[in-house]
Amino acid sequence: MVYRGAFFILRGKVFEDFRFDVGRWRSAIEPGIEIPSDVELRAILDPSLTANPSSDRSALVVGFTRTRDSDGINEFVLLDASSNRWRGIQLADASLEFCLKWNIKTLQVERIPGVDLLKDAIALQAKLRNVESPAIRLFNPCVIKGAKNRRILRFRTLFECSPAAIRIQNGTYIPMLFEEIENFIPTPSNRGRQVNILDACALCAGFR
Repeated sequence: MVYRGAFFILRGKVFEDFRFDVGRWRSAIEPGIEIPSDVELRAILDPSLTANPSSDRSALVVGFTRTRDSDGINEFVLLDASSNRWRGIQLADASLEFCLKWNIKTLQVERIPGVDLLKDAIALQAKLRNVESPAIRLFNPCVIKGAKNRRILRFRTLFECSPAAIRIQNGTYIPMLFEEIENFIPTPSNRGRQVNILDACALCAGFR
């Protein structure tokens, strides 16, 4: 994607005054999605270690990718998400609770300064609760200027086939997800617009 003034170009397509087609996203929502026994759930944590009102929210997402038998296309299934400005130990608590809810054995966490303290806090909370702590796997997404917007725009391409290569399980997170979808504009900074669940979804779907 190239930014030129008010225009964004991705794979030769020009985005001016860009907005997501919310109706297409809503058409992907299903009331309950069966999880195949042979898939591995992928959980992503995009952490923010400050609860400052001007900071990004942390975001947790779980889903899986499978190859459709009908056409051989890889389909991403979003099962659940959560996002908040968790303060201090609350982020470790929320992360552990999310992993226990979905029986997650490995939590993939974006590598940021201070993340080792978060790893230790999750392990400590698990020990205090006498439950198994998820293994923490750190990863390094692309962080160059505009990378988050590019990931989200690439995530959108899952709607370009028919049927769409994305399914979304209904849940309490849907209003917050759609608030981000409705507000997303791929400006150079996107400053002031929360797109943390969307970005975590893109990471979960394999767009780094």
